[in-house]
Amino acid sequence: MKEAKQAEKEERRILAQEKAEMKQAKKMEKQAAAAEKEEQKRVKSLDKAIKNHDKALNKKQKAEIKLAKQNLKYEKALQKSKTSGVQLSKMELAIKKTEILVQQADVEVNKYQREIDRLSRN
Repeated sequence: MKEAKQAEKEERRILAQEKAEMKQAKKMEKQAAAAEKEEQKRVKSLDKAIKNHDKALNKKQKAEIKLAKQNLKYEKALQKSKTSGVQLSKMELAIKKTEILVQQADVEVNKYQREIDRLSRN
């Protein structure tokens, strides 16, 4: 009788231990799955940041080219005496707008570069 109770007690202890081990293994699997999911999310965000950085860089380069063309056109217009003050003012305004576009594009490039750097560190 005593041996039967002791065997039953030992069996319950073994079952409880196995249950605890299974629970721990399940917890570890969940953590590994969560870590994998987080890594996939980080990689996806990094790819998106790189893509946006490239777009912003391209936009900046186009704006810089446009600005250079406008400056050249403005200089040629200054050399000609036929260009009116109104036309020159319009050109100056267009140049200022393009300079703003270049600055905005530069801000975007820097923003995405910081994001790339942040995501690459992880």
